[in-house]
Amino acid sequence: MTSSIPPSKNHPAAAKIFRLGVESQAEADILRLDQLVAPAVSFDAWVRPLPRLTIAEVLSYRSAWGRYGLHLDPIGSVAFVPGKPRQWVMVQKFVAFPAEEFTFEAVLCPYRANSCSTIFSYSCVHTSTTCDVLLQDKGTEGLVLSINGKKIVTGLHLDFHQWQHIALTWRATDGRVCLYKEDGVAAIAALAEGRTIDFGPPVFVGSLAAGEHIADGGSLVIGQEQGTPGVLSDFVPDAGFVGGLRMVRLWSRAHDLNTLNHHKSGWLSGDEPGLIGCWYFTRRSLEIGECLNACSSTDNIGLIGGLTVASLCDIQLYRLLIIAADQTVASRVPLTAQRWQHVAVTCRGQMVGLPVDSSLEIDGIPVPVRPLTAADAPPPQPPHFRIGPMANSLMAELRLRQADNGDLLAHYTGDLTPDGRLRDQSGRGFDLSVTGEVKLEPRD
Repeated sequence: MTSSIPPSKNHPAAAKIFRLGVESQAEADILRLDQLVAPAVSFDAWVRPLPRLTIAEVLSYRSAWGRYGLHLDPIGSVAFVPGKPRQWVMVQKFVAFPAEEFTFEAVLCPYRANSCSTIFSYSCVHTSTTCDVLLQDKGTEGLVLSINGKKIVTGLHLDFHQWQHIALTWRATDGRVCLYKEDGVAAIAALAEGRTIDFGPPVFVGSLAAGEHIADGGSLVIGQEQGTPGVLSDFVPDAGFVGGLRMVRLWSRAHDLNTLNHHKSGWLSGDEPGLIGCWYFTRRSLEIGECLNACSSTDNIGLIGGLTVASLCDIQLYRLLIIAADQTVASRVPLTAQRWQHVAVTCRGQMVGLPVDSSLEIDGIPVPVRPLTAADAPPPQPPHFRIGPMANSLMAELRLRQADNGDLLAHYTGDLTPDGRLRDQSGRGFDLSVTGEVKLEPRD
């Protein structure tokens, strides 16, 4: 298992740091792959990922004897644009939609486009022709919230062409509606200085649909107003959201200011009380057309329409994907771009023997993981043992061991042999053939 991991630092202790070019990789002779597999393996490395749109492969092994590896899946925002095809994220047959109170959060950057811009809609099949819940920015009325056909006009607009975090709460007992919004100028200044700001008091307070209940099992759509629930061809024309979207959260509680600020800037593990939806965008999610829900209590997977890999931008974080024989798991805590972090993994390397649950530590701290389905995992590749492509990111001290006895299988520091191969410092002779460019870099 992972152990003796150094504490968090700003840079690795090793003097040698190496960088693989954008498309560069270092690969082993496939005739020796049988010597690099074990029933369970552990590997660790210092990495400093750069904010690029491609999935980075820290380490990847596949052969007839087994499979293991670690990939970095970029997390960013997506761009909703006007016209067709329309962009949307839809959760069909939503499980456990909050009936009597909720908190909706989003990090978005709206553009001036349609006179009516839909943030989200929730609709069930019933006799009414209106959405059960609808949040829109509408002309002179500003943000308008509708619940079960009743609406409240706030008169407040989102800030155009500017990232902002908003939160909307509602509770049925007295109909209390609260809208929270970052101060635009303060948020921009904080972003430039690498810090975050809290919500202040609600910018709007009102009352709507007191005593009402919201039906379960409907269709939640981010970015479009629904006509017939869940029917793509019946989205309301010219009412879609236009702009950037980074994250959406839904809670089954009407949070107060302190609770909102407690969760506002942090990364959620998915086990937070009351959390029923937390959707973000990764390159892999856009490739497969599914926006995974980080919440651990419900599935509520969001289907993605009209958004492609080309829609992804503003990479700040990376989700870690651990390949372990026949299973792939994803980290519930991300890596941060442009910062050195120490990553340590223990996982199965073969199908035979006792199963070894995948474990992950980042900077010596255990990180929870969640299993992915085969469709969500990176597809299998031809037999190989490879470092990279790392999308020009930095790495130091990559070590591979047998997990049961700690025997070192390979160790790479960026040194090259006279003929240009990546040298294995373990003494086992597994030097890797380099495709592209490898550079040794000074410590920063």
